[in-house]
Amino acid sequence: MTSAKQYLKPILEVKNLSVSFNTENGKNMAVDKVNFNLFPNTALGIVGESGCGKSVTALSIVRLLPKPSATIEAGEILFADTDILKLNPQQLCSIRGDKISVIFQEPMTALNPVHKIGKQIAEVIKLHNKNLNQIEIENRIIELLQKTEIPDPKKRINEYPHQISGGMRQRVVIAIALACEPSILIADEPTTALDATIQAQIIELIKEIKLKTKMSVIFISHDLGVIAEICDKVAVMYAGKIIETGKTADIFDNPAHPYTKGLINSIPTLKQKRKTILNTIKGMVPEFASSIKGCKFENRCSYAQPICKTKEPEQILIEHDHLVNCLFPFSVKN
Repeated sequence: MTSAKQYLKPILEVKNLSVSFNTENGKNMAVDKVNFNLFPNTALGIVGESGCGKSVTALSIVRLLPKPSATIEAGEILFADTDILKLNPQQLCSIRGDKISVIFQEPMTALNPVHKIGKQIAEVIKLHNKNLNQIEIENRIIELLQKTEIPDPKKRINEYPHQISGGMRQRVVIAIALACEPSILIADEPTTALDATIQAQIIELIKEIKLKTKMSVIFISHDLGVIAEICDKVAVMYAGKIIETGKTADIFDNPAHPYTKGLINSIPTLKQKRKTILNTIKGMVPEFASSIKGCKFENRCSYAQPICKTKEPEQILIEHDHLVNCLFPFSVKN
């Protein structure tokens, strides 16, 4: 019987993770001292604008950062008490794709256009299940395609990616990610290139699979509506830092950081009148945010005070596990 103490132990711990990129203009700190925990059978949403460091954080977990431009400067990524950053290539291979899998943004680039769908799924199964024979592998492929609700799976295994729709290609990518029944699934903007109807189907599929398999999910998106639909907890990223974390309901009902509030206010609602100008956050995410002395959001914040230019905010507790990095956070009653 699993004790409460064991259940509360995170399946993944990211501690003080910092990642830099070498650019023509110098070193750019894309991820700056990021900390978060992922617990068993939960979904964590990482949200923020493009360029905030969401995807870099995800790629760091499975060590798929582009080399030599990217460097993990510091930190630990603990999976089952093992630091992924210290594993050799063979040890890493035993975890990546088996224990931790990734659904990438664009299915057409994630799939090899010159190999049939069945072969691409089989490659993952063979890598981590060397004792299976060809019939067992084919049965497993069909089972995965059925699980991801792809019609006529026996036909699809002999087709190439260009022969099926974008939504079906994304389902194939999900099938590959689920091939070895991972403990953690990282979904990096899995619905970005899809239309609204297919987006909804993919979200429902991931929710259903999570419910049945009880795996943990890290869901990365700039779409707060998607995050609200699927995630138990939310981490808001800005300029390489996590600036607010908490339960999904707490973040949406009582955002404590001006950036989080701005993101939520920019979501269109059915109550708005037609042709209403949507709310936006002025400005853009700074490219070299690590060189900014004070609050990274100060130049875009409507609530900034003079001290925000020089003092970097520390993390404070708002309520329960609702944390925020802001010198002047909103009250939970606002």
